[in-house]
Amino acid sequence: SVFDRTVAPLVARAVADGHSGLRVAVDTTGMNGPAFDCDRQARWERWSDHLIVDQPVSAMCGINRAVVGDAAVAEMTVLHPSSNGYDAPAPFAVFAVPGGAAVSGEVDVTHCDELARALALEEPGPHAVVLDLSRVDFIDGRGLATIVEWANRQGDAGGVLVVDGASPFVRRLWELCEFDRHPAARITEARPG
Repeated sequence: SVFDRTVAPLVARAVADGHSGLRVAVDTTGMNGPAFDCDRQARWERWSDHLIVDQPVSAMCGINRAVVGDAAVAEMTVLHPSSNGYDAPAPFAVFAVPGGAAVSGEVDVTHCDELARALALEEPGPHAVVLDLSRVDFIDGRGLATIVEWANRQGDAGGVLVVDGASPFVRRLWELCEFDRHPAARITEARPG
């Protein structure tokens, strides 16, 4: 894989030199050719995040706003657990974690299109995909419906979406909306404590 050929040797060297891992900063403005394509950039961002998600690697991706424009920067900020340098930070983020993705922040009806685009970056397949909601401060019924719509695409591919880390509020809303009746989406039991 690309990680094995390019990044893994650098990680191994950093660890051998006594560091806890590798930290990189990348200007991703031109990663996908001379014309900036948000969809292609987003797929690349998610793919690369999955490559390093369980490695001792932290990455900072930079996008030149003067080149790509404010709208593209805003669209990319929802793909990372944190972002800097943008005037109006995204109200939520969807980013790679081991076994799937996580959502953080606040999701309401006004941001469901962005949520759907960010979730669509996860390839459906005949396996279980985890969606960690433990970092969600608020989500409404339309936000959960967007997640279930994505779960249905996972189900169409023979897989299932496992929602993990949901707060008692989110679990109750899930039940009230009867999302527990969707065979492709299941919510895990509440964690003790």
